[in-house]
Amino acid sequence: MCYYLPTYYLSTEKAVKDKRVERAVAVCKRVVAASSFSWKKKRELAAAQEELHLPQHKLVTESPTRWGSCQKMVGRVLEQHKAISQVLSADKKTRHLVPSWQDLDVLDSVHVALNPLLEFTDSLSGECYVSVSYLKPMLHLFRTQILKPSEDETQLTKDLKMTVMAYLDEKYNDQITNELLDVATLVDPCFKVQYINAEHVDAIKMRAVSEMLGQIEHPSTSAGTEETEDGGAAAVLPTQKKQRKSLGSFFKKSHRTSTGLTEKETVEKELEKYLLMQTVKWTHLSGGKSTTEASQELAAWQSTTCASPQPAAPLRGYLVQGVIL
Repeated sequence: MCYYLPTYYLSTEKAVKDKRVERAVAVCKRVVAASSFSWKKKRELAAAQEELHLPQHKLVTESPTRWGSCQKMVGRVLEQHKAISQVLSADKKTRHLVPSWQDLDVLDSVHVALNPLLEFTDSLSGECYVSVSYLKPMLHLFRTQILKPSEDETQLTKDLKMTVMAYLDEKYNDQITNELLDVATLVDPCFKVQYINAEHVDAIKMRAVSEMLGQIEHPSTSAGTEETEDGGAAAVLPTQKKQRKSLGSFFKKSHRTSTGLTEKETVEKELEKYLLMQTVKWTHLSGGKSTTEASQELAAWQSTTCASPQPAAPLRGYLVQGVIL
């Protein structure tokens, strides 16, 4: 999901391209600079924090190479604005840097709109676990809860939320991307068809059936890919001695039509069985023990593979590949 983060970051950058926001952020930068490059100001700020019973936190500044640093800077200035005003007002050289009430109102609106999105940064930047199937559910969560404007918010907060949501919808409104995300969500036992548009469910099911039939007709495709994952090293290995077949190998393809159903009907029936299974919950997989999210997902895939082997084949293809969105 690390490929999703640039889109998320650009959406927040686009949201703050407002003259009021740019001015308030510039005030924050000047305040942080005045307090960071003077040991006297640091000492006075610490004394003011103790006097006003504020957290003993240092001010942070925005860094172009750190995603979310602007929101962190705004949040810290809002947290310490009383101590900052007391310290800067005591010096006539820095008195003009004290944020006005208009600046604080703008900063508060920005903080309310964008601070909840910071929680997703670490979760979306995982490189050791698969999260492409979380995109659809996450966009739904943004649209219905996190970025949904409420009546008690300021107009600026509503505008920022709508700007971020409109940018994300625009980036993921492509038909090909939507179909890819729908199939990835379908084969995830945690979501299935829960976050797929009802009008598209039948088409996505047909696509999943088609790909499962393709796995049955060409089973060597995925195996060949796995053998050459190490940079094609397997292709140059010397020819190995032919191994003797076991007796069981002659009976692997037996009983394929014992049910009287065609391969397509069998696959469709198994897909419906998979969709009727109870949705997987990570807490049920961990057994009360502390496990990583990757191991929890592995347990989910293993349970799905045992219960529904046919849907598990395209599941690996969608959830294991590195998808660039």
